Amino acid sequence: MKKYTLWLAIFVLGTILSLSCGDDEPTVEPIEITASDFTTTIQENPTAGQVLGSISATTNRGSLGYTLSAQSNAGALLLSSSGEISVGDPEVFDFESTQVVTANVTISNEDVSEEVMVTVNITDEAEEVITFATGQTFQVAENQVAPGVPIGTVMASSSINSAITYSITSIDPTLANDAIVIDANSGVISTGAGVEGQIDFEQFETIDVTVVATSSTGLTAETEIAITVLNLPEIRFDAARFNTSIQENVLSVGDQVISWTITSDRDIESYELTDLASGQPVEGFTIDAANNRLLLADEAALDFELVQEYELRILANGVGGGVATATLGITIGDDPSDNSVLETADIYYNLDTDLNNSNGSNFNAAYIGQVGVTQGVFGEEDRNGEMKAMGFGTTRVGIETRGWNSDVHNGVFTIAMWVKLRKAGTGNRMVYEFNCGVDEALGVFFETATGRLFLRQQNGQGQINGTDLISTLYTSVNDTESDWVFLSVSVSNDQIVSFMRAPNTTRFNSDVTISSGDKLYSGHTSTSTPLNISGQRCNNAAAAAMTLDDVAIFNRALTATEMANLYIEFTEQ
Repeated sequence: MKKYTLWLAIFVLGTILSLSCGDDEPTVEPIEITASDFTTTIQENPTAGQVLGSISATTNRGSLGYTLSAQSNAGALLLSSSGEISVGDPEVFDFESTQVVTANVTISNEDVSEEVMVTVNITDEAEEVITFATGQTFQVAENQVAPGVPIGTVMASSSINSAITYSITSIDPTLANDAIVIDANSGVISTGAGVEGQIDFEQFETIDVTVVATSSTGLTAETEIAITVLNLPEIRFDAARFNTSIQENVLSVGDQVISWTITSDRDIESYELTDLASGQPVEGFTIDAANNRLLLADEAALDFELVQEYELRILANGVGGGVATATLGITIGDDPSDNSVLETADIYYNLDTDLNNSNGSNFNAAYIGQVGVTQGVFGEEDRNGEMKAMGFGTTRVGIETRGWNSDVHNGVFTIAMWVKLRKAGTGNRMVYEFNCGVDEALGVFFETATGRLFLRQQNGQGQINGTDLISTLYTSVNDTESDWVFLSVSVSNDQIVSFMRAPNTTRFNSDVTISSGDKLYSGHTSTSTPLNISGQRCNNAAAAAMTLDDVAIFNRALTATEMANLYIEFTEQ
């Protein structure tokens, strides 16, 4: 009896314990996923990887996974592990071919899943288009010679208002590169610098031009422009060039220099003659339009010593329109008997007139300036026995060449003159730079009473080779004046290039030595100080006592040969 009672107690206790343990076990809830379809709208032409958005999805427990299960356009979309949607293949998103891209996305959590729809709507993007205006007229008259003649205007516009620039890529028939040009900004087509001789109606009646319009975004478009060539009444020189060779001193004013032939179906209204290189009008010639020839108007125009050749451009203007051009080549030959060095002088005083009452420049090749006030005595006997020379005594101011300074001669010049010396004191001299700021004048010649020729510098003097060049002109030591003598010296800054005395010619070239080296002439270098010939020193010392005739000044250094020719030219007058 006790045995059964014990087992019963054990059974009851186990049952109680078992029931107690069963009450503590938790309840497991099912997995739930909440998700929404994804819809968005984008503009066409997105970039690869561009994020479109994320799928909205939640779960009551655990984590979600995303799988792209289907796409309407393969590769169009990408899906990340977090549900983010982005652009895969940008080329799919072209509004002209595709307006909507769709896909299915499966969202899963363990063995539970949900499927949502992804919809991407594509909108059209405003694309740039370049449009050329129509209806423009392009035409050009033949035989154009000048740039800048308008032909027509190309007009283009951008659909998004971008700035447009223009360029020409081809011209048919082929012309010079700059015969026809276009303004890059305005689109105006016009003749260019190389148009002369390029447009001829008899050769072609239309010019086809390819024009490219480029927008500021880089988009380009091209159009073909047809330019109509207008036929003009014909004016044509029978040759592009006419040549002639003429010896100097042969033709007289009014004689024919050169002629040409021209073909024209209308009268020639006028001719224009210019220098081919400079484009400036040419003097010395006149045009006989009725006979198509060039006449001599100034004999100096064919002086070999002044000019050796001409390259001239002649332009013919037809009545009512039409032009033509040709080149005239004129070569001038030297006349061996012509020693006209004098004609190249910058200043020439022949002293046939009174310098006190005139500018004194009886011949003036290139001189800029004027002669200064003088107090020389006009009317003394000259080399030819006429009373047309200028005398200077010890109180008379000499010839002052105002304006003729180193701006003109650049430190290189030649002085030539005829002079008759008088013995009158110890301070006689001629030709010096008038410089009142120093005790002594700077000079080229310095003549003492003994007749020696010196090179003069401030406060000193240097003899040329120590040679007595003047005193031998006196018949005896008792003579009061010398014979007429021709003197010339060329100076290049601080060097004597050549010196000449005639008659009894003594000539020095560049190897001239100065007996006192520290007294070498420094050159006439002032831009404000004039050059004086003869004259009185600033300290009122004795002026030169002499008679002058035919004074010539050159803004270059004459060679020894030119000095000799100049002497011959004077003696043959």
